[in-house]
Amino acid sequence: MKQEQFRNVYQHIHLSAQQKDRIWKQVQTASDPQHTNQAGNSLLHYPHSASSAHFHSTGLCSKKALLPTRAAVCLGALLLSGMTVFAANELSLTDRLAEAIKTLTQNEKDATKDQKDLYAQYGQVLDSEIELDNGTLRLDAALYDETNLIIPFRYLFHSDVEGYETLTAGADLDQASPQAQAVYRLDMKTFLGQVSFRIAPDSVQANSQYLITDSILSEDGTIIGSLLVNAHEPKFFEPGTVIQLVKTAVADIPGQTEESVGTDDLIQAVESADSENDPVVYAEFTLGTALEQRELTIDSQNTAALKDMGISVDRISLSPLSLCYSGKGTHTRALSASITIILKDGRIIKRSPNGSGCALSDTNRDNTSFSFFASVLFEEPVLLEDIAEIQIRNHWGSDIHIPVGNNSIG
Repeated sequence: MKQEQFRNVYQHIHLSAQQKDRIWKQVQTASDPQHTNQAGNSLLHYPHSASSAHFHSTGLCSKKALLPTRAAVCLGALLLSGMTVFAANELSLTDRLAEAIKTLTQNEKDATKDQKDLYAQYGQVLDSEIELDNGTLRLDAALYDETNLIIPFRYLFHSDVEGYETLTAGADLDQASPQAQAVYRLDMKTFLGQVSFRIAPDSVQANSQYLITDSILSEDGTIIGSLLVNAHEPKFFEPGTVIQLVKTAVADIPGQTEESVGTDDLIQAVESADSENDPVVYAEFTLGTALEQRELTIDSQNTAALKDMGISVDRISLSPLSLCYSGKGTHTRALSASITIILKDGRIIKRSPNGSGCALSDTNRDNTSFSFFASVLFEEPVLLEDIAEIQIRNHWGSDIHIPVGNNSIG
């Protein structure tokens, strides 16, 4: 079999820690009849449904206790690999990414062939297990552009959690067991608040983490979701970038506030590192191939229209996941304009309800002079060659169309 063919096949085979353990025990049993075989957890599958929980970590809350010894030891033993992949009777890498993006964007459409081809070409497998107080968090895969890193995850409740017997496949976590829901939130509070994603070796920290959960259990005691890690600067994530999961220092993310999304609490916490200059690294992995990024030019007419709106754009770029733009402004209201993507077939792609945002810097007292970076995450991935134009509209009648088809590639 040719090397590339082997790689493509290999990327659809993955054994979880439990499965590896079960195989090892079976080997031991075969060589030692007196050895007792203890089976691991059953294989998992991933039906899709609406997301029910949203956690977002961007700043400072009250100081919390250290990670429990059990969690810290297992975090230190994380196994991360860019070449291990899922077992035949689990969903493939492509399907896991499709489910994660559907959960993140709240878009119930099934992935198209073109989207699945994107996931297969640019997706990367992560084999990561983080042991928390009440369950095991598994980071399964990664897909990224220059500012957004999407990671599908699974959370497996420990069998001794109160109410575990009610956590059957197809059950709604919100209704099946309030006790299990509460301890799950505590574990996510620990993970989001006490573990941050950084670029090595400079320890530059990503700005935000969104964790969106599907409330319908995919298997007994198992829920799935999507973790989005993003940055407020261009080219933050690139091929070869080393991502580290480290203990979070309080000084790293000042100004954090609590919010609510629907009926779901925004859960946040912060843990002080033992030393800011020598952070505790729980795990790391190296990013593979990035999604294609296209840097665009804006003609003089649209430049003038944007200036009338209140911003000047120094850089604008597209990927299949998002639109990013940065520059300077005089009116912050310009950053609340509606931005959509119009495809060549006339379809309109809106922003995702989760993951989009902007950051200001160099602001004066009245916010009439500032620098900004903004990112719009799409409601579904798109092929760059299918995009006709970017449309920007505000509440005061401005309507700007920036063509994409013949624009330059960055």
